[in-house]
Amino acid sequence: PYFCIQGAMPALMDSPSGRIILFGSGAGKSGGLGPNLTYGASKGGILAMTFNLARELAKTKVTVNCLVPGPIDGPLMREFGPDVYNKALAKHPMGRFAMASELVPPTLFLASEEAAHITGEALDVNGGYFTD
Repeated sequence: PYFCIQGAMPALMDSPSGRIILFGSGAGKSGGLGPNLTYGASKGGILAMTFNLARELAKTKVTVNCLVPGPIDGPLMREFGPDVYNKALAKHPMGRFAMASELVPPTLFLASEEAAHITGEALDVNGGYFTD
């Protein structure tokens, strides 16, 4: 994402309301599910990049935020196998994983003018699965 952001910066700086929205994961905060150290570490890096870029760009009109979903119901979650899937599902306060479509409204909000003064935030969209 960093090189994509670098490439987009001229257009973002010329925009009346530049927005950078990164996608992290609860795994970046918790270490993740199962034996996947590298995934959790990479998502932790996304969070660090969000916070650093937000500070760096705070004096511009470009905001930088991160959407942090919990487990999303779908094929990728099932790749962990039934034991990990069912254990994670049993732990979920809402009793279900999010659907991918549930990430659209908060993403659109972060891209909107209503979010013009929000920067450097990691917005958890996980139904209470991770709290901090």
